[in-house]
Amino acid sequence: MNGLSIAILVSTFLIGCTAQSEYESSAREMLRDEFPQSHYGFIKSWKPIGKNYEYTLSENELEKSTIDVTSCIKYLSSKYPTPPKEILRSFQIVECMKTKGWYLETEEIIITR
Repeated sequence: MNGLSIAILVSTFLIGCTAQSEYESSAREMLRDEFPQSHYGFIKSWKPIGKNYEYTLSENELEKSTIDVTSCIKYLSSKYPTPPKEILRSFQIVECMKTKGWYLETEEIIITR
């Protein structure tokens, strides 16, 4: 199991164990892999600012990214009890994570087999 799979599993577990807020839903949707056609897609993950898709997170970084996402969700949920639409929630999560040293990396992949 690679680091990304572990991060998604941990994030899903942490987020899925509580009543799902709209910010939790947005955070989960932001990391969902997308395959608009059978031969290509997009893989998304949180990466430390300054690192690219080739960088593999350590176990400590995976844990920290999960803690930071959870912290952003709690902060934004309390600040905006009536949350805005999903697109703005996504921007708010990205901005919150940026203050913690993370960016949402999107890797386009092409399936050749």
